[in-house]
Amino acid sequence: EGADTESRDKYGRTILHLAAESSDVAVVRLLLDYGADMEAKDNRELTVLHSAVHNDHGEVQ
Repeated sequence: EGADTESRDKYGRTILHLAAESSDVAVVRLLLDYGADMEAKDNRELTVLHSAVHNDHGEVQ
C-alpha cells in the first residue's frame, strides 16, 4: 500500500495539483506514473493543468 494520490486538502486540491503549482516536474511525473488523475478538479473546478498555467509553470504543462 502506498499513499492515496487522490486525497484532497480543504480546497479540494490533490497532491498532483500541489506538485504542478510548485513546478515539481519529477513529482508530477511520479504521481502520473502511479495513476494520479490529471483531470481532477479542485473546489473552484480547476484541473491540474489550470493550476500549472495559473502559476506560470510551463515546464509542467
